Amino acid sequence: MQLMSPISLCVVLLSLFSVALSQCLTDSDVEKSTSPTAQHAVYTGQQEFTFDLLTVLNNANKGKNVFVSPFSIYQALLTAYFISNKNTEANLKQVLRLPANLVSIFSKLFSTTQI
Repeated sequence: MQLMSPISLCVVLLSLFSVALSQCLTDSDVEKSTSPTAQHAVYTGQQEFTFDLLTVLNNANKGKNVFVSPFSIYQALLTAYFISNKNTEANLKQVLRLPANLVSIFSKLFSTTQI
């Protein structure tokens, strides 16, 4: 009993090959580089926050083992910052060491990143 004729097999293989080729990256899919100045402004605040958080946790837990992810805490608070307003927004901006021109920095970061 023959399962598939040679012509049918060729058609199936060619269709699979064409589907695979359509998923390959092209020159237009390559991500553009982001502005180094914008990246530096965002990362500097995150590094300062991380260092201060670890310093406070170390001083409060001398001689104890503590497992914490400063990156996760920063990202959660950053998300809260974007949905906050008034006093909460001002306090989070200060704690997270966010620059005054944050909106223009993020627009530069996202405008140079291709999705």
